[in-house]
Amino acid sequence: MPKKDETDRPSKRLSAEPEGFRGSQIDSESESDEETPPPKRTSKLSITRLSLSKSAMGESGSVAPKRVSGASNKDVKRISHSTAPTVVNDGFWERQSMRIARIPRIFLSTTLLVSVILSVVGFTVGGFDANVDNAGWQSRGTDIANKQTQLLLVSRFKDELFAEGEPRWRDLLSNVQPGWQTESLGDDGTDDGLSRRLKSIESEESQWYLETSHRDLQATLDLDVADLGQRLIAGLPNCNIGWYANITDLLYEEHLWPIWKTENPSTTLLSPNMIKDICVAEENTQRVLEANNFCFGCQEGCLPPYSPVLFARIVVENGFSMTCQQLSEGWTQYQAATENSWAACTKDLKEVYDKDGFTMPTSCPPGFTAALVEENFDSTKFMTYTSSIFATNADPKVMYDFVDQFDQGVEDVVYGAYDTQYEGFNKIFTDSVVGRDMALACASAFITAIAILVHTKSPFITGIGLLQIILSFPLSFFVYTLLGGLDFFPFLNFIGVFVVFALGADDIFVAVDKWKNARIENPDADTEIIAAIAFPDAAGAMFLTTITTAIAFFGTAICPVAPIKMFAIFCGLLIMFDYLMCCMLVFPALCIYDSKLRADKSNCCNACNCGKKEEGEDSLEDENKMSLIHRILFGYYNILHKFRWGLMALSLIGFALACWGATTLKLPTSAEVRLVGEDAIQFEENFLWRDNLLQSSLDKSGGSTILVAFGIEPADTGDQNNPKKWSQLVLDNTFDAAPEASQRFLESFCPEAFAEEFLAPASVDYECPINRFAAWLQTESAKESPDAGYASKCGGASGIPVPEANFDACLMEWAAQNEEDTVLSVDNKVRIIMMEFAIRIRFDSPFDDLENEYNTIDGWMTAKSATAPETANKVIFSSQTFWWFDTNRQMLTTATGSASIALATAAIVIFLSSYSFSLTFFATFTIGYVLTSVTSTLVALGWTLGFLESICFAILIGVSVDFVIHFCHAYSHAHGDVDRHERTQQALIRMGPSILAAGVTTIAAAIIMLFTVINFFQKFALILFMTIIQATVGSFIVFLTLTDCVGPSNPTYMADLIKAKLGFGGSEDDSVTPKKKRDGTELTTESSR
Repeated sequence: MPKKDETDRPSKRLSAEPEGFRGSQIDSESESDEETPPPKRTSKLSITRLSLSKSAMGESGSVAPKRVSGASNKDVKRISHSTAPTVVNDGFWERQSMRIARIPRIFLSTTLLVSVILSVVGFTVGGFDANVDNAGWQSRGTDIANKQTQLLLVSRFKDELFAEGEPRWRDLLSNVQPGWQTESLGDDGTDDGLSRRLKSIESEESQWYLETSHRDLQATLDLDVADLGQRLIAGLPNCNIGWYANITDLLYEEHLWPIWKTENPSTTLLSPNMIKDICVAEENTQRVLEANNFCFGCQEGCLPPYSPVLFARIVVENGFSMTCQQLSEGWTQYQAATENSWAACTKDLKEVYDKDGFTMPTSCPPGFTAALVEENFDSTKFMTYTSSIFATNADPKVMYDFVDQFDQGVEDVVYGAYDTQYEGFNKIFTDSVVGRDMALACASAFITAIAILVHTKSPFITGIGLLQIILSFPLSFFVYTLLGGLDFFPFLNFIGVFVVFALGADDIFVAVDKWKNARIENPDADTEIIAAIAFPDAAGAMFLTTITTAIAFFGTAICPVAPIKMFAIFCGLLIMFDYLMCCMLVFPALCIYDSKLRADKSNCCNACNCGKKEEGEDSLEDENKMSLIHRILFGYYNILHKFRWGLMALSLIGFALACWGATTLKLPTSAEVRLVGEDAIQFEENFLWRDNLLQSSLDKSGGSTILVAFGIEPADTGDQNNPKKWSQLVLDNTFDAAPEASQRFLESFCPEAFAEEFLAPASVDYECPINRFAAWLQTESAKESPDAGYASKCGGASGIPVPEANFDACLMEWAAQNEEDTVLSVDNKVRIIMMEFAIRIRFDSPFDDLENEYNTIDGWMTAKSATAPETANKVIFSSQTFWWFDTNRQMLTTATGSASIALATAAIVIFLSSYSFSLTFFATFTIGYVLTSVTSTLVALGWTLGFLESICFAILIGVSVDFVIHFCHAYSHAHGDVDRHERTQQALIRMGPSILAAGVTTIAAAIIMLFTVINFFQKFALILFMTIIQATVGSFIVFLTLTDCVGPSNPTYMADLIKAKLGFGGSEDDSVTPKKKRDGTELTTESSR
């Protein structure tokens, strides 16, 4: 009978059968009668490996034939089995495993005691505080960050440097200054945007923004118009109507500011019915405000809000005395004319608007502002969005409790989203839901615990497994703070708890399954022998995934943003300590568990099988029940093997498409970071809808400012991992403004900069200090009786240049007379000169615009410095806008850099563990598939690689490597030349249950977190969900298909061949082709070992 080629069918033989598999082995007929040579005994430890349990054997000791679960009758041959000795190596880890098995209770209790002590010490001495820091969301140590650090230091302390002189200079030059924007999430900090936007705004830039960003509203209600003034006075008696024309009161105070949106795309908000509905909603909200004394403006009651309704009351005769219904009826005749005039005004306003001031176009009617219409109203004459500004003077925290009472309009007609100018409600809401979302995230941890219990069927092992995961947190904190010296513990670190729950469950499943497999293979062995078999194998498999995942997280520490770097380091520590605790807690617990089962002392706490099985119970039925998952996997392998070539083609096509999809990932159009989604709350809708108003469009066109300085060097001398520690002031010791060449260069610097289209004066009347100094010289020199300071210190100079010997004293005199704190001096020497320029972009401009603008300005500054004298050629510039841009750019660089580190690490670890070039390629290919497929999926969902997304990608990289490494390790488990199909089958059957259990557990936990409100939690859950899905697909389909089609039968062949040729190891033949037993298993020989 001809021999069938084994490469054309899956083999049913397992060289080491897992739980439930006492399966038939398929051997060729030519080998069926050969004697199995006795194995060489290489260790003092040996047990008998039984193919079947005693209950499956007849009285004569012959083996009752059984069909392999999941295999058809025609695929299975019945053969007789002889017992073969299983050799337990007398290695270091085997001996340690047996020691643990002898005293598991002592080892377990000692580990727990030491862990608890270290945890308490870490929390106590390390100063753990649940109210964690949420500052530091800027890059540090980069060129832009170092420039901004020094400029911000000077800007913050220039008043003290100017007034206090040498003591303050000495302090700044010698001591690292405390952090300037550290805040805890939920604290009542001065920066309302910090916990909401993860950003901070420098005081001078922020002040400039406040003074220039709402200038489109300067022409509000013109009270000089007689008719308008009379209507206001008549309609609002005993009210302070001047509030409508006071820019400071109207705009700089934080008022209630709802945004209205029509729910009917065919009905404009200027229609009579919409005016009525908004009017009713405003009156209802006004009553709530008046009842709680939240508003002001009239002797009795409050001023009505500034809105289209107020405009209608002004326009309609006797409008202030009308009800909302009457007002809407009277408004009908004015609607068309108003739409036409507002459209013309909108068009003209876009043309004349200037951030430095402008004249309201004559086409704009009195009472019109850009806050009333949307940006494209000039072309559509249709109003989808508008707003109302209430005259409130209460703290947003006080009003927040009454938000639910504010009238949001008529359902399906008009909807109002309430918040204040500076998003006071949004910040309060965000802080309030953090705790709720954390509780929901903890529920996902509970799901993990249930999954562990179901898989292990032991409350005892489940409890120890949870302790393993939980203790990894304080132990990591101990190393993080006390050994690593890291004081900054950002809020983001708490996310690591859920990462370690997902990966820790995987370790538990692997440990338990390895133990079960060893027990099934050796039913009569004592616990010490099982420990010697299972522990080194499981510890090695877990070590591969642990080291790869930990390095993937540590690789993200290349990010110069402190919270991200600390998160990466802490997660890496969590992964390592979870592995260590698994080895030191779970394995001793398994020894106790196994000993009790063997001694028939098991109870409900030890295993969920209370009561002993009745003697005579059908062992075959129990066996089949235990092997359900293996039967499923066996059936799956048969399908995979049958369609392997088609699946490989689909895998290659899928990878190519995933790569293409991943390359379409775009950068964010804005650097703005939002912590809650639009669908979650009205406060976020208020922010997003406000962007559609003409006012917001004009604001963004106003740009921002940069600071330019001579005399300081880019530097950050503080602890860049801790935002509580800032930097020292670092001076440029080569700067000297006194030489004539320096004076002339400084004098021409600003005029030449203002001549460029990308730089402008910070305000209409702004003039750089050195140019104002030159004008002062000219003025004083022309006087018959010049100023005494000028006369005594300026050497009679009528302009620049001033005699070098007199320059510093003269400039200092001018600065003192004019209180010019942008010229700073110490020890009778001018050390710093600062200037301010307006630029065209803001921090929320598109990323590409920010990058192009920075490169343009930097190029001009570099070229200008190249022509400067050596005493003034180190000009630096930066701004909060460019610092924010740099932070985002570093996040993008981190995403690609850490991905490269993860892939390289995985490849190295896989190769060192398998000595197989082909397996290394297959595994790296699969990990690449996981990364690109998840990325392309997220692109399809509309993600961009923004701030929060980059953080999530760090998690993706860390989690994506585990499953495939488990399969890779299992594939290379058998030594020597073993058929690729058999190796693939072994890998699937051995590691499939553990991987599936970990995958299902993590997916269930991620689904729970999808119901959170905070954007980051949602995105974290989504990316975890997608990563596990694709990692499962990648490992079960892509990797196994590759190995089943073109996998190596001897994975170490090439490496062994190279080693042999280089003279390392044994002979070429011994290293490459170990001898085989009759059943295909390798003989334990010196060369093969």
